[in-house]
Amino acid sequence: MPISGGESLMGNIVFISHSPFLSGAERVLFNVASALNSEQKIKVVLPGPGPLEQLLKKAKIKYVIAPYILPNIFAEPGGSLHDRIVQTISLFNSLQAEKVVVNTSILDVPIYAANYLEIPLIVHVHGIFPRKNFPQINWKRFRVKEAEILGMASKILVPSNWTKRFLNYLYLGIERKVTVIPNGTILPDQTIKNKDKNKVFNIVQLSTFEKNKNNLMFLELAKELIKYKEKITFSLFGDGKPEYTERLRNYIDIHQLNEFVQIFTKRENIDEIYNNADMVVVSSHIESFCNVVVEAMSYGLPVISTKCGGPNEILSFKPELLVDDVQQMKEKVIWLIENPIKRTAIGKELRNKFKEKYHIEKVKWDYLMEIESCKYNPENRLLARNKLTNIILNVLRIEESNPDETLNHKKQSVTSLSYKDIHCYRVLFGKRRYKIKPEKDGWCGIDICFGTNKCKTLEGKVTLRIFCNKMEPILRIVEVPLNTIIDSGWTRFSFKKIKHSSQRTFIIDLEFKTNNQIGIYEKKKDFSKISSFIYGITNDHKNIYTNLIYELE
Repeated sequence: MPISGGESLMGNIVFISHSPFLSGAERVLFNVASALNSEQKIKVVLPGPGPLEQLLKKAKIKYVIAPYILPNIFAEPGGSLHDRIVQTISLFNSLQAEKVVVNTSILDVPIYAANYLEIPLIVHVHGIFPRKNFPQINWKRFRVKEAEILGMASKILVPSNWTKRFLNYLYLGIERKVTVIPNGTILPDQTIKNKDKNKVFNIVQLSTFEKNKNNLMFLELAKELIKYKEKITFSLFGDGKPEYTERLRNYIDIHQLNEFVQIFTKRENIDEIYNNADMVVVSSHIESFCNVVVEAMSYGLPVISTKCGGPNEILSFKPELLVDDVQQMKEKVIWLIENPIKRTAIGKELRNKFKEKYHIEKVKWDYLMEIESCKYNPENRLLARNKLTNIILNVLRIEESNPDETLNHKKQSVTSLSYKDIHCYRVLFGKRRYKIKPEKDGWCGIDICFGTNKCKTLEGKVTLRIFCNKMEPILRIVEVPLNTIIDSGWTRFSFKKIKHSSQRTFIIDLEFKTNNQIGIYEKKKDFSKISSFIYGITNDHKNIYTNLIYELE
């Protein structure tokens, strides 16, 4: 196995990066690996050469370039997935990997390999993916695959309670695996500066240029503040899609901001950026954590952020730095400019909070504790024997038939059913509630297709309860033993017909009683509710309309 630098690696903690470039997740990986390198034998696996490789070389951290750990689950794997897994298994053996830390939830190859070797696996989930930002992703496949990956993890690390709440909502049953460890970074050798009255006030934003980062709000802030008496400049550092970058440049031209706003490409040396800044602004729609806020704190810079998730948590002790819109942001900026003593005091307070909570020398011990306590759980193995891993509620069939009729003709493999047909709205365990409204009278049964991944089930039962209002008595109860469920086949829940069913809306409770955790994947037509949740809108998801299979007499 070729090793970068020509060395033979001997060690036990292997970090897997999905990218050789320096975005937020990769900077976190480097910071953690650097901090732990003196305490443990650390190895990093990269998919290719790039800026991250240069940092690892400079820090004398051993690494391997292994392109076969890609591609990720955003696209169909190229070549043989089996061959990639075999290569990764060989890599882990050569590195004598005792623990594996995968730096994202989107890599499946190293996760399959770690599970095959029964190596304790930590998946570090740095945040969520807003669907609107990634229209190229097959979200049906992504949610199913992510549920599978998190199910195989021994531990799941997230940077904020906000991210933890989201994952626990989306994938109920993983709560015991999830631990919050905030992203840490180094403490720069930085003296908090006092503002020179004759110097131009420089407001900085560091981000990828894309819709979720809401860079246009930063430019709107500039448009509002150029009318202000003080001389202010705005520096925007980053890169992104050419079309969005062009949109930003057009906005600058249209509103004649060229004198005040400058766009710079992403820089590896962030010291220079922060040392020349007087204030940092975050304008994102969603941030699962926000490394920029923590970095600004480490330099003693005041930072103003929209209420977008992670920053709410980081700045909870200074809520006056959180804003809802550009008008509030403008008012906060002017207030800080006009109160230099207060601005300096806030910078010192932010830097002290950083030392207390986000300094990598503190965070690394929490990280190391999680790694050392991570143990392989046989239940994490994909398709573990005697484990019912998922149940699929499908919307394929409406029939008129006798409820006492046998289902022999249905007890066959549904070959047309596959993950690509399923929208994984939510992966649940235990109980699920639905509303349906039959189109005709004489409702007497429901057909549900269960997919068990060809695994045997343990003892237990699934219970179907039907009622019109949760305050009213139950109309029908049907119980089916789990050991009678046929993989990828139809199971009928038959009951005495309900008269005038077309005139009523019914509530259905589907409950599983077993020692196993049973996930439910639902095929949905309306995806709007999960999108609204991702964008921070709290809704009641208990009663969700869906098209269950029902039959008529």
